Amino acid sequence: MFAGAAFLGFAMQWYIISSWYGLDARMFIVCTPIFTMGLAFLIEWLYRRGAKPIVYAMGGLLLVWNFLLLVEYRFYLIYADHLPTWFELTIGRVTIPVDLLSHLLK
Repeated sequence: MFAGAAFLGFAMQWYIISSWYGLDARMFIVCTPIFTMGLAFLIEWLYRRGAKPIVYAMGGLLLVWNFLLLVEYRFYLIYADHLPTWFELTIGRVTIPVDLLSHLLK
């Protein structure tokens, strides 16, 4: 019952946001409780199935991802007027700090 209501609320939010002229992902902040409950369910399901290494690896990857975002923010590599490309969101998260460290160590 709750999962159906949460999915319906998310679908309605998605429809309303996608109907606007300027799509802004910040409008999905309202759906954060739905995302966190879904993630908690996934973690609990994996943990009960004996996939503890997967749970720990996912947590570690998310910690590293968050740290790299902090590094980008600290060194002004993220700009509000520039939408990042797919490369910058994935591979660039790892290569940009490595390139920055190599320039700092020269």
